[in-house]
Amino acid sequence: MPEIKMTELKPCPFCGGKLILRGKEERRAGIVEYYVYCYDCNCSTAGYRLMKGAFGAWNMRDGKR
Repeated sequence: MPEIKMTELKPCPFCGGKLILRGKEERRAGIVEYYVYCYDCNCSTAGYRLMKGAFGAWNMRDGKR
């Protein structure tokens, strides 16, 4: 998957709102999960180990990017 920049993220599919990239760290395991989150309506992707996984999931619409 090619590298995706934050500016290439599509708007929220539900409200068209602002997006935030977040990282959540599991302290015991030392694992960081990234997800894209809509600031306006609180929808988000699942957690991914790589930022590009979260970006790709967010940009997926009806099986198409």
